[in-house]
Amino acid sequence: ARRLGTADASRRLAASRLGGRCWFQLNDGCGLCFALLTHGLALFTGALLNIYILLPQLDGVLGVAQCVGYNLVVLLMISSHLRCMCTNPGTAREHLPAELQLAARREVARQAFV
Repeated sequence: ARRLGTADASRRLAASRLGGRCWFQLNDGCGLCFALLTHGLALFTGALLNIYILLPQLDGVLGVAQCVGYNLVVLLMISSHLRCMCTNPGTAREHLPAELQLAARREVARQAFV
């Protein structure tokens, strides 16, 4: 019989809190730390670049366009990373060939009993 670990319990807890729309590992301290570090560094460097480089050069339409464009790229980067972090990685299996699906199932089953 398969033993349910804390990862399964935390996955169910996160899914129940968010109505099953989100997948998130609550017990992965290292992953959460690096995710916060990634987002913090992106926001920090974005703020520094805005304050010291882009905002002093807002003298025309081109300066405003550069500022808006850069902030849009930073926003898209952070939202893309959040979406990747909170998406269940198993959802892409539907689009894989049958033989690859079977190999993935065998590998997951092998790791579950190790």
